[in-house]
Amino acid sequence: MTPRILHPWEDPAHPGNSPRYLTGKPCIVRGCEEPAGTVWSRLWCQKCNAARINRIGASLADMQRRLDSLMATAAAASEDKP
Repeated sequence: MTPRILHPWEDPAHPGNSPRYLTGKPCIVRGCEEPAGTVWSRLWCQKCNAARINRIGASLADMQRRLDSLMATAAAASEDKP
């Protein structure tokens, strides 16, 4: 089985997740005490930020699927009209 390739925000070794971006503050996720700061956000730790970005990506993909379905339905309805 081929391992899944990580997105940059998921890869702890990516330069965007280096200590250079740490803010000196804890992550804003309740209960998380990890240091906050990545190139993608100064508020979340790398792990919480990766989960957040992946949730956003999943929501956007779902919206795209719904839009594609609506567009296909509208196109089919317009073809049915004389």
